[in-house]
Amino acid sequence: YQRRVHGRSLATHHTEPNMAAEAPPPAPRRSREAARTSKYEGRAEAPNIVPMDPLALAKGVHYYCEVCNQVATFRCENCRHTYYCGTEHAVLDFTGIHAELCKFVASLRKPQENIGISKDRQARADEQTKKKIIMIDIAVKTARQYLDLEDYDNAIPGALQSLKLATEVYGPGKTDLVQSYFLLSEAHLGLRNYQQAEEHLSLADWTIVKNADSTDMVKAQLYRQFGLLYMSQDKRHLAVERLANHIYHLARIYGPEHVNVASGYFLLGRVFAALADAHDNLDINTMRTLPENHQSVVTTRDMALYDKVVEIWHRFFTYNEVTHRRERLQDGQFGEAREMLVLISQARAAKLGKDHVDTSRCLYTIGLLHKYSNDLEAAREFVTLALQIHTEQLGPSHSETITIRATLEVIQGQQARQKQPSMLTI
Repeated sequence: YQRRVHGRSLATHHTEPNMAAEAPPPAPRRSREAARTSKYEGRAEAPNIVPMDPLALAKGVHYYCEVCNQVATFRCENCRHTYYCGTEHAVLDFTGIHAELCKFVASLRKPQENIGISKDRQARADEQTKKKIIMIDIAVKTARQYLDLEDYDNAIPGALQSLKLATEVYGPGKTDLVQSYFLLSEAHLGLRNYQQAEEHLSLADWTIVKNADSTDMVKAQLYRQFGLLYMSQDKRHLAVERLANHIYHLARIYGPEHVNVASGYFLLGRVFAALADAHDNLDINTMRTLPENHQSVVTTRDMALYDKVVEIWHRFFTYNEVTHRRERLQDGQFGEAREMLVLISQARAAKLGKDHVDTSRCLYTIGLLHKYSNDLEAAREFVTLALQIHTEQLGPSHSETITIRATLEVIQGQQARQKQPSMLTI
């Protein structure tokens, strides 16, 4: 978003603003290449692999690729116990996870000496299990970092390693494997490998069904992933069902009005918006077969869910403002909230008009979000625009207009105090 929102100037007068003086957009996220360079700075850019001599292998012994499970022809020279079908998968695995785990692999996979005392054998097994748990944590975090960068190819090796290690530690069919299934599903969904994504989700679903101790959070994650998958495949009615279950399980944990549930309402609103668009494209003969109120129901559900998202975040920021609290948000939740609210403001402007009061309420909530994060310049801009619309539509004496004006005065006061030189500087 920029200082001009929905084609309307943020200036209080109606003259065209100086475009050169516009505030810059938020700091851009680092590119995938920059993030990867920073992550692997000072490290060899290619794996140290050597071809395997088939004549040197014992009869009937075969090694398999770490990525695709095909017969291996190369081996990592550092740990000497990781194998690949070719250089492509070697580079992919090294970049994705092996560079982080290579130092652990040798001690885990090399042949172990026989120990006669059972106590010593158990101690060695316990030590290996501890190492595997550490490796699982590293693999999960690395895969998640790549997913956050939308680098789906490099997320797969870490997700695969976490699944293999979790199976060794906890056994097949345990709920501890579900997180790895989610990572693999999300990576394949990003690559539009829908069949593989659905296979991993089906395995996660079956694992959850078999384990009665599965938590509401795990079930909520499962239904969210299914919802995103079906949204990508335009299976909208299935997406509605899965996302409704996602919201239900989150509401059991936090309550239906909590900010952690807001993203579920937003995703469900997007599905209903897609259904409304599909409804608008129906031919006249199909339209005649539908009930009279069908169109109004389909086209208003998305706006109702978007209203819920704005209401939840508005209440959150207002409550923190009144009580002088700063309730901690989860990682990435602030950026997610900003993205949702901006998209909702655009949807409201398109359907209701850029000067509609509901559009203004969403812009005001975006302003509160920036005020919460101490980005006072962006907060002032959005609140100023909301004040313009409210003043025009509801009048300067309306209670909402008065509240928005008071918020703007607080922001301006904070900006003025920041510009004042401190006594230490003097």
